[in-house]
Amino acid sequence: MEKLCFKRVIAPGQPDGSASCGFSSLSRQKEQGRTPLFFVDSEKEIARIVKIMNEKIQNGPQAAADGSKSRTDLNTSSAPSSSSALERLKKGAPLPRPSGRDAIQADLKASRKETSEQTSDREKELFAMDPRLEQTRQDKNGSASTQCESRSSRLSSQPKSAGKMTAAQSAQRKTASSSQTAPGRPDAKTKRRHPILRRFVTGVVAVVAGFAAGGWLYMQFPHPAYADGQLSEEEIEAMVRQRMMNQTSKGLDRIPVFAHRGFVEDSLDNTFASFDLALLSGCPQIELDVRCSSDGVLYVCHDDTLKAVADLDWKVKEHTSEELDGVILKNGEKLHRLSEVIGRYRDQLIYLIEFKDELSDPKPFLDVVEAWPQYTSTMQIQSFYPETLESIHKKLPNLFVQLLIQDYKVVDDAMTWPWLDSLALSDKLISEDRIHAIHEAGKEVWLWTIDDPEAIHRYLSWGADGVITDLDSAVTIYKEMASGQLQ
Repeated sequence: MEKLCFKRVIAPGQPDGSASCGFSSLSRQKEQGRTPLFFVDSEKEIARIVKIMNEKIQNGPQAAADGSKSRTDLNTSSAPSSSSALERLKKGAPLPRPSGRDAIQADLKASRKETSEQTSDREKELFAMDPRLEQTRQDKNGSASTQCESRSSRLSSQPKSAGKMTAAQSAQRKTASSSQTAPGRPDAKTKRRHPILRRFVTGVVAVVAGFAAGGWLYMQFPHPAYADGQLSEEEIEAMVRQRMMNQTSKGLDRIPVFAHRGFVEDSLDNTFASFDLALLSGCPQIELDVRCSSDGVLYVCHDDTLKAVADLDWKVKEHTSEELDGVILKNGEKLHRLSEVIGRYRDQLIYLIEFKDELSDPKPFLDVVEAWPQYTSTMQIQSFYPETLESIHKKLPNLFVQLLIQDYKVVDDAMTWPWLDSLALSDKLISEDRIHAIHEAGKEVWLWTIDDPEAIHRYLSWGADGVITDLDSAVTIYKEMASGQLQ
C-alpha cells in the first residue's frame, strides 16, 4: 500500500479557518510542493481520522468560528480529551476543529490504545480457551529476555572503541560462529567433503555385498562332481620321494681321490673348515665319519667321545641331540649333524659316509635321505660292519656300498657278497695281484689311508680305483698321471 499523508485543503473564497482536511499520496503531495503534516500507515487509523474530520467539517459555523484562531496556534495548542469530546457530542454541540499536529497525534494514540486493548481482550479469551497458548507465550518471552540479557552482557563487556573491527577480531568471530554449529551436524565444508567419501564407501559395500550374494547363489545350485584318480596327492608325493631316494650312486664320474675327513691344515677334521679346503683344493669328494646320538640323530664325529674336538668327556651315543647341538668345537664351530653338512654343500660334493657304530636299524640314515632325497645320487656309504651296510642296502638298493677291510681273511668272503660294490683295503693288505683278483670278482678297490705321494702314484699305477688320503697334493698327482706327465 502506498504511504498516505494527512493534508489540509482551503476552499476558494473561504477564510483560513474553514479549510477542509483529507488524505492523499506522498508522491502527489511532493508534486504539489506541499509539506504533509504526518504519515499514516494503518487503514484502520485512516478510517477513524476521516470519520472524525468529517464530523468536524459537518458542524459548519462552529468549526469556522473555532477555526478563526491564528494559524500560529496550530503547533502549540493541544487537542481536547476524548472524554470532553464525547460529552459535547452527547449535548449536540459540535466538536472543535483539531488544533494542529499535536491534536491529531493525540487522536492517533487514543486509537492505537483502543486497538491494543481490544487485541489484549481477544488474546485473553483465546488463552482462557487453551492454556497451552499462555505457556507458549511465556516461553517465548523468557527466551527473548534471556537473549537480550546475554547480548547486553556481551556488549557491556566489550571495550568501547570506535572504528572498524580488526582482522583478529573478525577471525575470532568467524571461528566462534563456526564452532556454534548444532551438535551432530557437520559444517558446510564437511558437508561438501563427505559426499565423495560416502559414495566411495557405498560403492565398496555394494561390491562386497554383490560378491557375497553371488557366492551364496552359486552354492545354492548343484555342481558336477569331478572324479579323482585312484591315487591321492599324498600317495603320489610319496612315490616321487621314493624314486628320488632310490637314485643310483653307482658308476659316478669320480676322480680317484677322497679327502679323508676333508683336508686339514690348522683346523679340525670333519668340520666345515676342512670340507671347504677340500672343495677349494679341487677335490669335490670327501670321506666323513658319523655317529648316532641316543635319540637316533647322526652327527659328524670320528671318535666315540668329544674329548679331542671339544674337551668334553662325552660319548655321543649317551647324549641326546638337544645336548649335542649345544657343543662348541675347538675351532668355534658347533658339532654338525650329517643333515646340516648335506644341506650346506648339496650337490657340490660326493659324500663317502662311514658309519662308526654298528646300526641294526637304518632309520637314522633314512631320515637324512628323506630330508634331502634330491642328493641321494651323491651319497655313498662304507663301514667295518657288514650288517649295517646290508640293512641300508635293503632299503636303498641303488646306493653305492663299500666295506672297510683290515683283515685279509675277510677279503675272500667279501668278494662273493652280491650286495657289495667295493672293498676298501688298508695299506697292509695291498698287492697288485689282490687288486686284480677283486676286479675279476666285479668289485672296486679303494685303499686307505695313503698319505705318501709315491705310494699313491704306485697304487694308482697297479689299477686301484682310488685312494682315501689326507694329502691335498693327491689331486695334483692324479692330474699329472691323467695328462701323461707321470708314468
